[in-house]
Amino acid sequence: MPKESKQRSAVLQGTLDMMILKTLLYGPAHGHQIGKHIQRATNEFLQMQHGSLYPALHRLEKRGWVAEQWIENQGHRILDHMTWHEPLDNWSL
Repeated sequence: MPKESKQRSAVLQGTLDMMILKTLLYGPAHGHQIGKHIQRATNEFLQMQHGSLYPALHRLEKRGWVAEQWIENQGHRILDHMTWHEPLDNWSL
């Protein structure tokens, strides 16, 4: 992949990550709720697809910026919601 494409991809991923984190500042949410909020916030300009949203959520979880809460439901473990995990006060640019 050319250097420009890698840089553009990193910018797009970073933008999506920030939109997800901004959404979680309002409180815990399911992945679907996060996607819908981003769509509404952008007046439907961004259509959140699973192929973009869930890899971003996993990336943020791996970095420790979001946490998953799981519950048992009829013998199955299901994702209940995701929460913001890192306070903005700890960020430095």
